[in-house]
Order: sequence, then C-alpha cells, then structure tokens
Amino acid sequence: MYGRGGNTVIRTFVYKDGNIISGFPKEKIQEYKEKGNLLWIDLEDPEETELELLEDIFSFHELSIEDCIFPSNQPKLDVFDNYLFIVVCGLVNSNEIGEIDIFLGKNFLVSVHERSISSIEEIIVNADKDELLKQGPDFLLHAIIDRTVDKFFFLLDTIDAKIDKAEEDIVGKPSQDVINFLFELKKMIVSLKRTIVSQQAVINQLIKKPIDLISDSVIVYFKDINDHLLRINSTLETFRDATTNILQVCFANMSAQLAQIVKILTLIATFILPLTLITSYYGMNVAIPEFGWGIKGWLVSIGIMFSVVISMFAYFKKKRWL
Repeated sequence: MYGRGGNTVIRTFVYKDGNIISGFPKEKIQEYKEKGNLLWIDLEDPEETELELLEDIFSFHELSIEDCIFPSNQPKLDVFDNYLFIVVCGLVNSNEIGEIDIFLGKNFLVSVHERSISSIEEIIVNADKDELLKQGPDFLLHAIIDRTVDKFFFLLDTIDAKIDKAEEDIVGKPSQDVINFLFELKKMIVSLKRTIVSQQAVINQLIKKPIDLISDSVIVYFKDINDHLLRINSTLETFRDATTNILQVCFANMSAQLAQIVKILTLIATFILPLTLITSYYGMNVAIPEFGWGIKGWLVSIGIMFSVVISMFAYFKKKRWL
C-alpha cells in the first residue's frame, strides 16, 4: 500500500511554448491541463489524498485509484473513455520487482509507483535533454515501458551467473544448501516468467487493439518491446529447464553417493554374516568335538572363517560386485 513511508515524491513536467518546465507545484496541474499543455506527473509513494487529487483533476475511475493504492504486481490494461490505465512491472533493485501504474490521456501521462524505479529515474534525469514529452504522452509511455523491460536483461545476466555457479558446486559434492539455492532460484525464475508473460499480453493489446490515444507511428516501437519480451521469456524458459536439469543431476549424484554407502555397508554385513554364523556355532552350550583338540580346534575355526571370507571376496570379484 502506498503512502506508508510518508516520503512522497512528486515530479512534474509540462511542455509549454516549445519548452519543458519541471518542478512546478501540484496546484498548477489543473491550470496546465485546462490549457491543453502536455503533462507528465510522476508520483513515488503517494498518499491517498494525493491520488484523490489527481482523480478529481483527471477524472480517473475509482477502481484505477484503488489499484494504485493496493498494488498487485500483475500487469494489465484497462481502457476508459478518456484515458488508459496500464500496470507494468519493473526492477526496484537488482532482483526485486515493483509495480508501475500509468495513466495515459490525450495530453497527459501520470506514473505512480511505491518505490524508486531505475528506468523512470533515468528518464527523469534526462527529461530536459531528451524532451520525450515533446513527442507526445504515447511516446513517453513507450520510453518508460521500453527502459523498464530492458532492465530485465541485467537480471537475466545475474540469473545466468547464479546457474553457472550452481553447476560448479554440484560437480564437487552436492549439498542441501545447493539444492535449497536451486529451488529458490527456480522459484524466482517461474515468478519472473509469469510477470513477463502478463506484461507481454499487455503490449500485445496495445499493438492489436485500435486505441486512439496511441498513434500508429508509436505502435511500431511497441512491437520492438514485444520482441524484447519474447527474448526474455525464451531465455527464462531456458533457465527454468537448466535449473530443473541441474536439480536432477544433483539428486542423481546424491542417490549415487547413497547407493555407494549402502553398497559398502551391505558388503560389510555380508562378510560378517558367515563369521557370525561360525562364532555362533562354536558358542553353543553343547559339547563340540573340536573343543577337545585344544589349540588346533581354535586354528581350525579361524581357518574356516578366513576361507569363507576369501571365497566370498573372490566370488564378488568374479561377479563384478566389487
């Protein structure tokens, strides 16, 4: 839920008379909107009252505001009469995903997010330089989503390095720590893949559904984003299969180690069994002829035990059980 930290950051940009004006107070948003100037309002961790203010200025639907207040990290696209409500997901840090809620209108774009999103920060830093807003809110929308999607490639590099490390670890002696690490990694891959598939569905809607708020010249750029998402999805499938294969190899190695241990213990028990039988025989509480032989009887029993062990060893060797 937004507004919990009490550190709301509002960035405002307007394209007016051929210039980009930034940092104007939120009280002037209504004025610029009524004049038809191109607006970009970015809110980080906003309070509910600030979202309600935007609801009044831009006539946003209450359900859209509710989605902003209670983020779900589930990409989607809602089409309203005078604006689009788009939810996309981006990286908050190296491996954590956060939600970006975007309102796109004819002359405005409002972006809302709970925490700092690196892709948006990059655009804001270069807002005056690149003058993206001059090309229209739809092109700015493309820039935000495009940079947000491209950030996932850095995460893919991180996942790839982790998979390589896991492969090196199982070559030696697989441990429970390695297995736990692989399960967590696979869980992250599956979760990320689910997000990418949903995000791809949103982009496909923007491409295929006739939407007046997005010009045909910008649709081409969204097709490029879709290609990037396809590549990311394909790579994630490869990673998922790789982690599954590594886990299978890990389990196979552990099973082989366990089988070797069981084999050794079984052989020890097998060798001990006839010795136990012989010593049990001579331990019976009855008169045994060999007991009258003195030391010779003891040597005979020892000889029998050695003969049995050597015979069993030779037999196991012949059968290639050793």
